[in-house]
Amino acid sequence: MKKLSMTLLSLGVLLALLAGCHSTKMNPIDEEKALLRSNKDIVISGKTGGIKGSSTDKAPQGVVCKDCGFPEESLRQRVIISGEVDMDDKMLRKLKEKRNVILSGKTGAFKSTTKDRKSNPVKCPGCGFPKGSLRKRVIISDEL
Repeated sequence: MKKLSMTLLSLGVLLALLAGCHSTKMNPIDEEKALLRSNKDIVISGKTGGIKGSSTDKAPQGVVCKDCGFPEESLRQRVIISGEVDMDDKMLRKLKEKRNVILSGKTGAFKSTTKDRKSNPVKCPGCGFPKGSLRKRVIISDEL
């Protein structure tokens, strides 16, 4: 009887450890949020719509959107949706192309654009990016 209870206890501890290890693994959306909040430039893949090197880039999931051609709920699709309000047609076409784009870690705008060179000096206290920047809007829309 004592041997059986020790075996069950050991099995319980093993299962608890496995569950704990599994729960500490970051899900893809949280991984992208952490990368978006960092002050590093991030490259959004022109193939998968995810951040280069992230799990969403390595294993894209979801149905491909008919409008933009990227997986639904991918970062690229979210950037396109959040930019449709004030982004010019040239930039939207560039986003819908199957090429990588870089979001600046300093300004929150696309690298080498006017908004990147002339960003808003007022920073958001929550994320640290300039108010009105694309990166800030994507972070806020992900939190909703």
